[in-house]
Amino acid sequence: MQADSTLDAEIKALIFATRWSMDIGFSHFQVEVDSEVALRYVVDERSGRWRISVQEMLLISNRKLVSFRHV
Repeated sequence: MQADSTLDAEIKALIFATRWSMDIGFSHFQVEVDSEVALRYVVDERSGRWRISVQEMLLISNRKLVSFRHV
């Protein structure tokens, strides 16, 4: 994988937003995070979707979870 500073900036902007939503393929959720939270995201180049690991999802769920639903 090649480093992409533009993508990195977009990820940081997403992380530091007060509210955001993410499609991880099988679920969709909205969550609030504090600016101290640092999470790693990757984009699946085939689908163009954000992907998140189960461990990171659990970290998010331990924060201020706004909504989580299967779609």
